[in-house]
Amino acid sequence: MITQLCKFLSLVFCLACATSAFAKQLFSSPDGNLKMDFFLSSEGRPTYALYYKGKTVIKPSGLGFVLKNSDPLLEKFKITTVTNDSLNETWQPVWGEESVIRNHYNEVLVALKQADTNRRMSIRFRLFNDAYQPVCRLPAYLVSVLSDSGELRA
Repeated sequence: MITQLCKFLSLVFCLACATSAFAKQLFSSPDGNLKMDFFLSSEGRPTYALYYKGKTVIKPSGLGFVLKNSDPLLEKFKITTVTNDSLNETWQPVWGEESVIRNHYNEVLVALKQADTNRRMSIRFRLFNDAYQPVCRLPAYLVSVLSDSGELRA
C-alpha cells in the first residue's frame, strides 16, 4: 500500500514539474537586449510581454481569435510543446541600399491545445536585436477568422 502511494505521489510530482516547466517562458534576442515573456493567463489565454533593456515595451497582452462559425480561440489553452531555434545568415539583395543583409534572430514556437475543444494553434515569435515578429498558425479548417482578438498594451 505504501509503495503504491509513493508511486502515485511520484507520478503527481513529475506531472506537476512537467506542467510548471511550461508555466512561463522567457526568451531573448541574440544580443540579449530584447526579452519576451510568454505564458498562459489564469484563464488559459496565450499572453506575452516585451522588454527592451529592462524597460517594458509591451505590457502583458493576450492573443486569440474570434471565429466566424465556431467558438473563439481565446482561452482554456494548454501548452503542449515549446521549441527554440535561431538563425544567423547573410544574403545579398538584387537591388537596394545595402549590399549584404544580415538575418539574425532567436525563435520560439509554442504549440497550444484548447482543453474543451482539442483545437490546436501555434504561435511563433522571432526576436531580432531591434524587432520582434509574432506569427500565429491555425489549422486549415479554421480559416474563417472573424477578427483577431490580440491585444497590444504599450
